[in-house]
Amino acid sequence: MRYQLMIVDDLGTEPREVMEFGNVYTPLIDLITTRYEEQLYTIFTTNLTPAQLEEKYGKRIVDRLNEMVEKVVFENESYRR
Repeated sequence: MRYQLMIVDDLGTEPREVMEFGNVYTPLIDLITTRYEEQLYTIFTTNLTPAQLEEKYGKRIVDRLNEMVEKVVFENESYRR
């Protein structure tokens, strides 16, 4: 099933790779790639900087993210203390 809108909260907190019975999967990379290719609406939240996202997912995926999203940056202080 393909959802027209998907929200991914706290991008970057999940493991980059998941292993199942010896097979290595990259669920978030696959999700971003599919939603990019199918031009589906996706909202991401993250506390990571662009450089940190590139370190975690690679330049190719961050390039796709930059193309598919509008960035909204909150510069207020954190409410978490």
